[in-house]
Amino acid sequence: METTNLTPLTSPQTKDSATAPPRTSDAAKIWRMYGFLKPYRGRLLISLMCMMVVTGLALYYPKLLSNMLEVVNRTKDFHALNSLLGLMMIVVLTQALFQYFQTYLLTFIGERILLDLRTRLYNHLQGLSLEFFARQRVGDLLSRISGDVAQVRSVLTTNIANLLAQILMFLGALTERFPLYPELRAKNT
Repeated sequence: METTNLTPLTSPQTKDSATAPPRTSDAAKIWRMYGFLKPYRGRLLISLMCMMVVTGLALYYPKLLSNMLEVVNRTKDFHALNSLLGLMMIVVLTQALFQYFQTYLLTFIGERILLDLRTRLYNHLQGLSLEFFARQRVGDLLSRISGDVAQVRSVLTTNIANLLAQILMFLGALTERFPLYPELRAKNT
């Protein structure tokens, strides 16, 4: 059974650090936390694909609105405008559907990770000696079991997904807008 150092990550080393467990690097700790995602890789992949669809549809809005304004201002073709409004409704509903599945999957994954972390932590605590519990404050242990584990869940699912969505949105907007400015292309060639 793996032993976990329950002291805060920012605590200074004490004089008797020779008896303390070896400190692992932050990258190793993060990599170990991502190990909890392994059983849910398939769902995570589907969630990421839903996120890409949602981002792509969000990037399609300006083009659709531009087409609608062009139809109204230039051609005054209200039949085409109605078709574009219908297309916009389909885009909005499709985006909402994929957003729902993305949120559902990330919530499912997050709650399962929370269960896995708490179960592993509980099993670890069950194996500790009574002397450990005499030295530790019960409130600190309960706080870590409930609060810190929930924070790890949030980082592994929601925060990473939001970061990826923002990066995709930025790259998509950059890719879509770059051809509109020929002076930028001329300077970069």
